[in-house]
Amino acid sequence: MRPSSWERLVVGIILFCICGCATGQGVKREGKGQIHYQLGVSYLNEGDATRALGELLKAREYRPDDPEVLNALGLAFFSKGSREDAIESFSRAVELKPDFSEAYNNLGVLYLDIAAWDKAIPCFKKALKNLLYPTPERARVILGWAYYKKKDFLSAAEEFKRALVESPRFCLAHHYLGLAYMELKKFQEAVSEFRLAIKYCPKYVEAYLNLGMAYVKKGQTSEACAEFRRVKEFGEEGEFFRTAERYLVLLKCAQEKE
Repeated sequence: MRPSSWERLVVGIILFCICGCATGQGVKREGKGQIHYQLGVSYLNEGDATRALGELLKAREYRPDDPEVLNALGLAFFSKGSREDAIESFSRAVELKPDFSEAYNNLGVLYLDIAAWDKAIPCFKKALKNLLYPTPERARVILGWAYYKKKDFLSAAEEFKRALVESPRFCLAHHYLGLAYMELKKFQEAVSEFRLAIKYCPKYVEAYLNLGMAYVKKGQTSEACAEFRRVKEFGEEGEFFRTAERYLVLLKCAQEKE
């Protein structure tokens, strides 16, 4: 199973970290470096990675050892697809500021993006060592995803559960825990987690689709058909819509409904 919501998770984490840049420690600095930094962050928030990169490169000229500047610059490089430069920038940021959870998190996400699972995992663990990190559930979920991609589904499930201890209504964590349970062949537990994901995020189309698949595994055809129909009711042409359509045909759901 390849949950495409991972790409949306990555984007969400990156956007969150960009928005946090301007409110991080040390933002009251004076001078041209700070002006370029703030402009760069503003452009990142607007989705203009090219202008952001230009401003943040200028900021680095004035403040080459500023972790906040380097973290934001890493995000700009990442957004432009320059992964090696992004790795260098994030790595320098955490070297200068060892408790910089956001930069560790960003570095981990980048390693996940290039399928370097074993490099990603230590980054997320280091991010979580900072007890003041404001959103540990996010790092927990992507740490769990790194284990999931390594096919260590037990460790993945444990991290997703820890994320839910910190944020019980985190629908993405419920969904990913459901995916881990599917791989562990704990189909009833998967059903429960997918239903919780839907409870907290009623428009979570992928969760409806995977709930249907969990019902298929349990041999509950009627329930599976109902979930696949719900996916189609969202009316969004795409991967989920087409998959649901295929299952409706394979399970002969239209005949069953009649």
